[in-house]
Formats: sequence, structure tokens, C-alpha cells
Amino acid sequence: MLPLTDLTHLHWEGIEAGKPTTTGSFLKAVADLPCGRVFYKLSLADIVLNKIIGYESFFEVIASRLCRELGIECVNYELIRAKILLPNNSECIETHLCASRDFRGNFKKETAEGLCLLLGKDGETALETLRRLGFSDFIDRLLLTDFLICNRDRHGKNLEFYTKNGATKPVPLFDNGFSFVAPYGNNLEIIEKFNPLRDMPVNNFLGSKSLEENLRLIQKNVVVNKPKNGFRTELFRDMEDLPSVVGNKAWEIFESRYFYAKDRKILVEGQ
Repeated sequence: MLPLTDLTHLHWEGIEAGKPTTTGSFLKAVADLPCGRVFYKLSLADIVLNKIIGYESFFEVIASRLCRELGIECVNYELIRAKILLPNNSECIETHLCASRDFRGNFKKETAEGLCLLLGKDGETALETLRRLGFSDFIDRLLLTDFLICNRDRHGKNLEFYTKNGATKPVPLFDNGFSFVAPYGNNLEIIEKFNPLRDMPVNNFLGSKSLEENLRLIQKNVVVNKPKNGFRTELFRDMEDLPSVVGNKAWEIFESRYFYAKDRKILVEGQ
């Protein structure tokens, strides 16, 4: 089990997080440490009941580990077991959260939404704009990744680009926590019954509102690293507090979708 870290000094902010009646805010915090700026994220929180009711932090780390195993560029998220204070509460709670280093740096940055507004042509979709700008390989890998992890929230602000030495490049994937069975909070009964290949409506900036439909938008087969034998153990390392129903379903979603894409030759395993 992970050691308990005291993070009661962090100031959490989120959608209406300061209102005592708020239930279900995604809360975030930032700290400037000797190693650099660190961003912290909580799972779904109920600040009225003073408890965490979701598993988004686990899902963020799972998605990060999956991407690294497959060779897909993704921000590295670390799982932390911590003691924290939620907004408007004086009683500490223990929970898991995820943390990442500053992956944006001091380079000029632009969201996908902003980039398309700046450089898009009349009548052009966001997908068409980004492909014209030379990001087709990145888009194909993004669409596949979101399908594999059942990501429901790839809006235009959690997809970014940065410019370095005159060249614009995509930022590694981040904000993947609203994936797998995130919409169901801690309702283990619904989670257990969830069909791993179910095509959920999603908030996608690129393509359609269907993850399966978006697979058809992939122009070239996406080559990934074949997961190593025993990778499942590493994937859920230090996640003893994640209910087995949730962990099993997250793996089932990934495995089912991996073979679905592989059977259709959308995903190709590298040599």
C-alpha cells in the first residue's frame, strides 16, 4: 500500500467548489515544489458529505500506464494516497488522488479549440483543420486511445498544442480521468453490469459523439507496442483500495476494445 502523504495544505478549486451546497465537483490544486510545478486532481467529491465518491484519479493513472505500455504519448500521472481537507470542511479525510508535473512548460500554448479558431477555414471541421495542419498521425492515435479507455470527455480545451523553435506540436494526452466507468461514481452494481463494448455518447471536440464511429475516421492503421505478459499486475500496482469490481471492469473495457480494434486492423501490434 502507498504511504500516506499529508496534503492538507493544498487549496482545492473546481466548479463552484467554494459553495457549501455543491455536490460532485472535480477539484484541482497546484503546488510549486523544488522539483517544479505539480498539478493535483481529485476524483468526484461531495463536499457536503465530505467524502470522495468516484474513482477518476485511479482511471487517470490507469490510462497513463496503458498509454506508456502501448507507446502512446501521454502525461505521466502518479497515484498518491493522501490526507486532505475538502473545501468548507475542517475534518481531514484520506483518499487517493493523482499528480502530474508541469507538462506545458514555458512554451507558447494553444488549445485545439483556439488553434482551429485561429487557423480554420470556412466550412472546415476541426478534424479537417488539424489534419490539414499536419497532425493526422496524432489524431489517429488520439481517436484510438479514447476508444480503448472509453474516454467520454475529449473537449477542445483538454487537447493542446505548443510551439517550440517555430514548430507546433501536440501536447501529450492529458485529462483522461473521465474514462472507463467514471460516470457511475461508486455504484458498483451498475459498474459490474456495464457492457465493455457499449458505445457511449461522448463530449468529443473531434469527429462524432460516438467513440465507435470515430474509429472509422482513423486514416492509417495505428501501430502500438504489444502489452507484455503480466502487464495487468503492473497496471493496478498500488491500487489495493480500488474495488475489485471497478478494476476488473476497467481491464475488461480495455481488453475487449483492444481486440475489437485489432480484429478490424485499426490497431496493429508492432514487431
